[in-house]
Amino acid sequence: MPVWLPPPAFLLQADDDPTVSPLDAVAIYSALKPAGTPAELHLFHRGGHGFGIRDAQGPIARWPALCADWLKEIGVLRRRAAAFRSTVNLTALSGRDGLWPG
Repeated sequence: MPVWLPPPAFLLQADDDPTVSPLDAVAIYSALKPAGTPAELHLFHRGGHGFGIRDAQGPIARWPALCADWLKEIGVLRRRAAAFRSTVNLTALSGRDGLWPG
């Protein structure tokens, strides 16, 4: 019988989120690590709820770059680029945002 392994997880949470407790993110992270799942957790002092879909202000606004760095670190962006290299002109994209390998 196949064993289910949780996928890699990038978790981020604002401590002042009035809807979801930051302890939930800590609990998810704490469950993933013993399973050997690649995971990264970022807790920010301010940001409220829904900062990922609106204009974030302050340090929490860096979360897309933090996530992109983590995806590169675990090889997801490189694998994706390699998978599409035959169908997409990545040379035109390469270096523009630093996400696609040259």
